[in-house]
Amino acid sequence: MVLEFYNLREQPFGVTPDPKYLYLSPTHREALASLEYGISSGRGFLGLIAPPGMGKTTILFHLLQRLSQTARTVFIFQTHTTPRDFLRNLLSDLGLSGFETDLVTMQAELNKLLLEEAKAGKRVVVVVDEAQNLEDPVLEQLRMLSNFETTNEKLIQIVLAGQTQLADKLDLPNLAQLRQRISMMGRLAPFDREETERYICHRLAVAGFDNGFPLFTRQALRLIAETSGGIPRNINNLCFNALALGCANRQRMIPTETIQEVCQDLDLGTVRQLAPPVLAVHARPTASRDVEAKVTSSANRAFPQWRLRLGLAASVLAIAVASFAVLERNKGTFQGESTPVPHAASINEPPMSAETPNNTAIPQKPSNLTAEAGNTIGLAAESLTSAESVGASPQPEAPRAIRTVLVGRHQTLTKIMIHELGEYTPENVKAIQELNPWLKNPNHIRAGQEIRIPESDFNQEEPVRTTKSSAEAEKP
Repeated sequence: MVLEFYNLREQPFGVTPDPKYLYLSPTHREALASLEYGISSGRGFLGLIAPPGMGKTTILFHLLQRLSQTARTVFIFQTHTTPRDFLRNLLSDLGLSGFETDLVTMQAELNKLLLEEAKAGKRVVVVVDEAQNLEDPVLEQLRMLSNFETTNEKLIQIVLAGQTQLADKLDLPNLAQLRQRISMMGRLAPFDREETERYICHRLAVAGFDNGFPLFTRQALRLIAETSGGIPRNINNLCFNALALGCANRQRMIPTETIQEVCQDLDLGTVRQLAPPVLAVHARPTASRDVEAKVTSSANRAFPQWRLRLGLAASVLAIAVASFAVLERNKGTFQGESTPVPHAASINEPPMSAETPNNTAIPQKPSNLTAEAGNTIGLAAESLTSAESVGASPQPEAPRAIRTVLVGRHQTLTKIMIHELGEYTPENVKAIQELNPWLKNPNHIRAGQEIRIPESDFNQEEPVRTTKSSAEAEKP
């Protein structure tokens, strides 16, 4: 998909040392010329030293490709070996296998092969990559191979290529004889800003990109040069990820912002900063943690409401008992007569109106005491509802639950707090910093980080309670 979007035949920023992508900076051109001249002159031992990622292996492959018609070449990269294994691998690459004898016999077979190749007019060139990993006995074995010679030429040409540690190893006193035999030493230096831009354009052109219009902005190229340090491998990694991200964002020309995001993704310091909160979040399953937090929060919020309800219910009960006592006390004084207590058997029967001997019903004066007691209980119940709806007495705040938010692209802590907590306040900033001790600078967060924030009731719907006014309550 990336190749189609940018009209490329192949990936221009691969990880393999393909010789056709070799860019010859001044130091690369000089090192290649030195190796070619040293081999053609029969100098015996040559060296190539450079920091990692500078393209040593690509130069060596290019060199062997150019010598393939005039020399018998061997490329050795497995350098963690013993002298016997090293010599056995060398013979195997030259087509001589099945030797499990001592070093003397293998050296004799090698000398025989070298003489045959010399008579045929071909040199034998052995390139040893990552030579800084060779142990001293293996290096001494290599020095002994340089003794294969005639009166006028060396029968084998050896190129030792490695990182800067190879120079330190060759400088040891016990390897002085080997150091003296290395007659030419090539070196590679990082690119400057202009060479970095030319390197990127060269690889794009080889991959089939139309350089009629730039793929990177000038500012993006400058940032790549500064961030990569001029090391080809770093440049390849940055450009490879920039093409992938640019394709995802449908960017025909990759801007500086894309390179900045790629630099953050490749920064190991950012990964280390993410590690503590990630470990803390996954210490327990997310689902169970959220359920536990919600249950705890609900229980803490319900406890003060339960006390409020109990207190108001007790008040209503006390008012009802007092009203009933007043009612019973006043029944005996109503019209100067005492009210007979009904028989136990007739308690559940419907009330009958009292009649005179002449079957004339005595008019009953309606009593307002029952209505008064009912109104008193109704007012108490209304007070209970009003107290719940407006929060009659302040209650202690329940502990706030905690949850985790994943930082998205272009998000800031301010946006997260406004979206999740409803407002940006110093108290919220302090609470988030206490939950995330690693967050030293609240203004510097990156996409992909996980931030612990306190739970909030923001944007949660609460049940709406309404209380009838006294005027509405009196309406039938």
